[in-house]
Amino acid sequence: MATTKFNITQAHRITGKSPSTIRKHIKQGELSVEKGPSGVPMIDGAELTRVYGVSEGDFAKASPHANTGAIDSVRGGQPGGQLLASVQQRLDTEIRERKRERERLEQQVDDLHGVLKRTQEGHERAMRLIEDGSQRAGDWQGPLKALKQQVAAHEREHRELKESAKRRIKQLQQTLDAERSKSLLQELFG
Repeated sequence: MATTKFNITQAHRITGKSPSTIRKHIKQGELSVEKGPSGVPMIDGAELTRVYGVSEGDFAKASPHANTGAIDSVRGGQPGGQLLASVQQRLDTEIRERKRERERLEQQVDDLHGVLKRTQEGHERAMRLIEDGSQRAGDWQGPLKALKQQVAAHEREHRELKESAKRRIKQLQQTLDAERSKSLLQELFG
């Protein structure tokens, strides 16, 4: 049984499970992980065997270039061995760079998962606050209703005073018109 640790991409190659499935199993606690030196989640080979039933031979799939042994046998003293060794060295360098880049990207993905989780938690807290606020809406609705009733009462009183003033103005206008229409004799002898 393998005792080395593998990142999520390597675990994907070994098990054939998608990286998102592996992350889901980690999140659900079905697959245990440890943080590697760069903070990348690392999965023990024994865990992969326990959860996915992988065999010893499957662990060779962890590297995208598992057939480097064939190249090593050609290097020996055969013609073109030096060129092949140079190409192999460049390939090895490229592989290491790609591995570092992949680990960096995996770390970014993990960081983004953390940000997403915190964002979702914040959204849930905001929704709870909104729900709590709507439940406490009765606290301010009573005074608001009383204020609306007072405003309505003032408006009714204002309309009544306005109507009363209009009637009084009409009466005074009629009295004035009556006084203007009297003849001089009616004014004098009344």
